[in-house]
Amino acid sequence: MHPSLRPFLSLCLLCCLASSSCLSGAAPPKALVAPIVYDTSTSLYAVSPLGGPPFDRALLLNLDSSNLWKDCMDPLISLSTLQAVLYGSAICNSASVQTSLITGDPGYVSGCTGLPTPICSNNSCSVFVSGSSSSSPNGVLWTGTISLLSTDGAHSGPLVSVPMFAFACSDDILLNAQGALPSNAVGAAGLSRAALALPTQLARKLSIQRRFAYCLPRSSIPGNGILFFGRSPYVFPPAGDISNHLRYTPLVFNPQEADSYFVGVKYVSVNKVQLPINSTLLQLTNNPSIIINGEPAVVGGTSISSTIRYTQLESSIYDALAREFTAAATGMGLSPVGAEGVFETCFDASAAQTSGSGYAVPEITLTFQGGQGASWTFTSSNSVAVVGDGKHICLAFQRLDKFQIRSIVLGTYQQQDALLVFDIANSMLGFVPDLAGLGSHCSNFPFSTSH
Repeated sequence: MHPSLRPFLSLCLLCCLASSSCLSGAAPPKALVAPIVYDTSTSLYAVSPLGGPPFDRALLLNLDSSNLWKDCMDPLISLSTLQAVLYGSAICNSASVQTSLITGDPGYVSGCTGLPTPICSNNSCSVFVSGSSSSSPNGVLWTGTISLLSTDGAHSGPLVSVPMFAFACSDDILLNAQGALPSNAVGAAGLSRAALALPTQLARKLSIQRRFAYCLPRSSIPGNGILFFGRSPYVFPPAGDISNHLRYTPLVFNPQEADSYFVGVKYVSVNKVQLPINSTLLQLTNNPSIIINGEPAVVGGTSISSTIRYTQLESSIYDALAREFTAAATGMGLSPVGAEGVFETCFDASAAQTSGSGYAVPEITLTFQGGQGASWTFTSSNSVAVVGDGKHICLAFQRLDKFQIRSIVLGTYQQQDALLVFDIANSMLGFVPDLAGLGSHCSNFPFSTSH
């Protein structure tokens, strides 16, 4: 468990045991929340533990994962409070199913042998744990009880238990992959559109809206971010409820990645100068020269990531951005210094003017499909990174390699201190680009431990 979450969760659980609000029979809330923590060693974000064992460890915040999954083998979890999901059941049929596992039949394809374990049980339902693709490791579905904090949008409230919540048990294959999970995390909190991801299961079980929101804490500011489920105000002191600052753009459906989140970017600009970009790159199109599962690959477009740190751009888009950003930055008195570490476009920081909001650098704007005002402007806190012991500032965008099929992947560095609302039911993305511009931060949400 992340050190900053341990005392917080322990106190909440103790209070829960003494409160009827902890019981599943209590009136369901309209919204739930969980703290989000930034992990400096991996640049990933972790969601706080979701109750007692086996959900008492942090989980990776993952927009693409199709379920909640965790390592159940190290240490071996107790099955006494869990119920196996059987192959052919309604829950199993709603998942990305690979096969049925039959214990003790060594001749069964993809079967398992020996005594039942969390990852091998008679007639159990085998699923993909980290996504909906066959390249994902396998896990076995179980149901158990998770707990999240209720909220009125302004404060966190009592814990609410959610019984019979389906999740996947896996071994430690992903835990052993370097950089795959935040430090001390033991699985992932899947937030995709899939039927067994958290947003859809919580909406169905608690009759809350099928939507969630998150606000990623800035890595340079102490404190937790926040993950919301359901509909509520979004109160961040001293700005208050920032719901009226939300801008909306449609979520775009990609049939080959139906559970993931895509948006339509119309154009990219630097200081209001529109970049010369091939508009086809910004759309999802079929490419018959690339075959995925027997079908032409759907390429291009813009996806949203919760695990990639810096926004990645198709090569020609990156070149156009770097060229215009450098020209504008040079006009502001900055001196280019070439590449630095993982960044291609950097400048001498000593010549850059500073203000309360950071360095004075050109503004980068993504303009989305949708109504007026559906644009996202990145100021210096989200557009440049300080490197080289503070000597250089670099354009915090990276070039996609030639084997990637996306044109833009929106990274978490650009999402820091922004509120993103994923309205799955209405297929819309709402966003407040910069809480700092409203005088607040994602870490300002008043989590309470008095309940």
